[in-house]
Amino acid sequence: MTPSILSAENLTVESRLADGRRLSVLSGIGFALEAGKVLGLVGESGAGKSMVGRAIAQLLPPGFGVTGGSLTFGNRDLVHMGADARRELLGREIAFIPQEPLSALNPVMTIGAQFGEHLARIGTTSKTRRQGEALALLEAVHLPRASELLNQYPHELSGGMCQRVLIAMAFASRPKLVIADEPTTALDATIQARIIALMGEMREAYGAALIFITHDLRLAAKFCDEILVLYAGRAVEKGKARELLSAPLHPYTRCLQLAAPSLSAPERDLFTLSGEMPGLARLADLPGCRFAPRCPNVGEICRTQEPRLTPVTAPLGDDPSRKAACFRTEMTPGIETRSHAASSRHERSSPLLLLVEGLEKRYRSRRGLFANTELAAVDGVSFTVAENEFVGVVGESGSGKS
Repeated sequence: MTPSILSAENLTVESRLADGRRLSVLSGIGFALEAGKVLGLVGESGAGKSMVGRAIAQLLPPGFGVTGGSLTFGNRDLVHMGADARRELLGREIAFIPQEPLSALNPVMTIGAQFGEHLARIGTTSKTRRQGEALALLEAVHLPRASELLNQYPHELSGGMCQRVLIAMAFASRPKLVIADEPTTALDATIQARIIALMGEMREAYGAALIFITHDLRLAAKFCDEILVLYAGRAVEKGKARELLSAPLHPYTRCLQLAAPSLSAPERDLFTLSGEMPGLARLADLPGCRFAPRCPNVGEICRTQEPRLTPVTAPLGDDPSRKAACFRTEMTPGIETRSHAASSRHERSSPLLLLVEGLEKRYRSRRGLFANTELAAVDGVSFTVAENEFVGVVGESGSGKS
């Protein structure tokens, strides 16, 4: 059996409320991540995904703390590690890729200066060597004209380019573990796919394990080896990525699966999950399963008893790691959305509200002291909008949508 690079057992994080009560924010979180593998943490905002990453780094918000369970990195205890030892670990053996690339970089420092500062912190003392390493890393993440880019500021780069810079910095120390906290959320879909592919390349090249935090179950299934689905600070399902997406056993995972639109499946209503993730103030007053108030399959036992994450028989393939926290997993496949004939949506019985034909919009742009040039922002665009009709305008940043 391959040893784990990072393992969590019954990890519990609590917060102290204003009235002195302690509230469980994360409870019973467990996983084992091997070197070179990718673990996906999936769930809506407020599920506890980023809190797991913060607990690993011991960078929890004020008033929060690990109060139970264990976090082990190699043979080192992360929970009881001293501040100096933790600082030595972070940025070297454990690295981070943040969510917002533009805000994560210092706006008043060039890319080269930020790289130099990071490389100096992890032990590269020679300025010449730091510049050489920065160039090599920027080229490794497929950024063109790397030598010019070192002299540029973050605002001069696109969001995708800034994210590539952060990925390069994360792998600069050849870390054993990289935590990527929703690294593609702010990016266009086409750029998102390239960033995911790039992280896969870097992971293989450097042999690092990766924790991939995302709200997108389908994206996690494509990129991760294993997925842990979180809801309100509890792990509700765990298993191999593709098997879990193909045949979810927990109602929440099934709802996430149905909420994603598909171009290949038969046309159906987009699934919506009623209610919202409970906030901290509500968690203390929630008996039973935390998903019960929103669950389509809720039963009386769900409202009074909290299910534990226990091994279950996987519907597809052989997945001994498959677990779910639900009393009624046999009912999960029955959660469906309403299908309808593909033609019904396109039958126009409503009056036309907007007709656009051959729309053009041009801007004058000054080049040099005297020369002006005309820029076509929109050219030859035509579409119609009927009453009660939704028309999507889709394209990358800069394509002319706005």
